[in-house]
Amino acid sequence: MKPVLLTDFGSTYTKLTAVDLDAAKLLGTAQAYTTVASDVRIGFQKALDALLAQTGPLTFAQSYACSSAAGGLRMMVSGLVPELTMEAARLASLGAGAKIVGQFSFELTQDDLESIVVTPYKISRNNGTKPDKHIDCIISVKSRKNFTARFNVRAPGEDDYSIRESREYQSGERVEGTTADIEKELDIGGARYVFDGWYKELPGSVTDEPDPKKKVSQDEWEEGYEPTDKELENGVVNFYAHYVLADIDPDTGVETDFFGLPLVLCAGAAVLGCKNRKKEEDE
Repeated sequence: MKPVLLTDFGSTYTKLTAVDLDAAKLLGTAQAYTTVASDVRIGFQKALDALLAQTGPLTFAQSYACSSAAGGLRMMVSGLVPELTMEAARLASLGAGAKIVGQFSFELTQDDLESIVVTPYKISRNNGTKPDKHIDCIISVKSRKNFTARFNVRAPGEDDYSIRESREYQSGERVEGTTADIEKELDIGGARYVFDGWYKELPGSVTDEPDPKKKVSQDEWEEGYEPTDKELENGVVNFYAHYVLADIDPDTGVETDFFGLPLVLCAGAAVLGCKNRKKEEDE
């Protein structure tokens, strides 16, 4: 058996597939959420654990990866000399669909060292290395030359945002409004939701409402949004779509609250809670 690992880093999911080239056989598939906000290896490891839980222990003869993420994943490349090893790393990254945010070669300068941030993440073992324990680190590049503007959308009731558009900007440039096809209206469970606008901060949970002060105004979009220094700290400026409840379709016979939950269920739960409390008081 010759097991090979195939990986696709997508905008929402990191998808893994194990195949046996000798037997031309599919061994298993698994996926996990892509952890772009921290380190893509975290989501990769979760998907790999789920895959090996299906197939049992495997020693992969080869491993191939690509990125189907909207706009590509951010990547740093380095090499001994620009014309050879760094160029090879650059082409390999571009071939995988990545967006290069940093290129380093020769001896690192003080500015280079300040822009590369290495954060210890966890201690791993039994990965085929000697010794069998090593420290996994999150490596990020705080580029002073460019940044990424990312537009994220989550429909009411959904748990996670998906990236609809991702653009690269040079330092000092203003962010333009997205040209991606964003749903202006959504019909969910008989309730009609309308697009409220883009916000600069992610709400704490699905049921949280965003801070109105964080909404990007139409004037800001017309002039071009200017990111703050704090927003540029990690090289990514995020914008989050928000929808509000407009009305309820009387023909569906189903009413929903602001979070897409049927009101009849909410009312039923409230009545049941009152009955239980009354029963406890009587006892």
